[in-house]
Order: sequence, then C-alpha cells, then structure tokens
Amino acid sequence: MHWPLSVRDVVALGRYPHGATDPARLPEKDAAAVSRAIQAADVMTLADRRVTELSGGERSRVALARVLAVEAPVILADEPTASLDPRYQLDIMNVLRAVADTGTLVVVVTHDLGLAARFADTVLVLSDGRIVAQGPPDQALSETILEDVFRVDSFRARFRDKNVVVPWTHL
Repeated sequence: MHWPLSVRDVVALGRYPHGATDPARLPEKDAAAVSRAIQAADVMTLADRRVTELSGGERSRVALARVLAVEAPVILADEPTASLDPRYQLDIMNVLRAVADTGTLVVVVTHDLGLAARFADTVLVLSDGRIVAQGPPDQALSETILEDVFRVDSFRARFRDKNVVVPWTHL
C-alpha cells in the first residue's frame, strides 16, 4: 500500500470485482459490504486515515478488510499473522474463523502450529511438497507428525476446549 488512500477507499477496492470502480460513489450494496468489512476487521477508528500512516499490523487488518469486502466464497490467506503482535494474530484468526463459520471456505497457510491447532477444522501438513498428514488438528499435528516433519517435540494441552500445541525442543 504505497498510495496515500484512506482506509475506507482501500477497503472499497474490494468491491471492484462487483463493478464498483469509484470508492467515492459506491452503490448502497457496495457501501454496506465495505462497512461490514471495516467492522469485521476492527478498523473503524482508522477508516479516515491514510494507509501510508499506519503501522504494519494496522495495514494487515486493512488488507483483511479489503479481502472481506469482496465477499468471495473462498479466501486464501497466506501467512496472515506474520510479523503481528499476539493480540492482532488472535484478532485476525478470530475474524477468519468467524467468516469460515458463515460457510466461506477459508484456507490459511501458516507456520504457526499453535494457531493452526486452535483455529482450523482441517490441517494439511506438507513436507517436500507432499501432503504427509490431513485431518483434524489433533490428528494432523500429532506428536509423531511433528517429530517426523518438523523435527520438534511439543507441549500439548487443551485450554478452554481448544487445542494447544507449542513446539518445545528441536530433535
């Protein structure tokens, strides 16, 4: 995001596939989609600021809002929590989880085993370009898989009815 556009205008770019080409003159349906996306990504207080003035974490949330504004049936999020503070990692994963719960297919690529264990319905573990495990997090991120693929021992638990996986030591 190199242009000094407002957050609202950047999010409105998500409506371009629907024919909305001018963020300043959005049809009601598009304006409503932009508002929903801004609220879902929790960037309401940033809506009138220029994206060039935002922190990296704020920009990540704006980018997520733009994706949500598209209202696509599939979202591919490649490392959406990279370089974010833990609070914003959780915020983004909670938003993606909520979107998935509405029926949108959300595919998240991540190296964060803890977030995958906590938020995913299905985990695919890849090694050398091949799927070595696929299934619910507790199966696909089993001790054996983590040892064989990632060469780590891990701490595992359940907390508030969610899986916890923390890589602990390398093997």
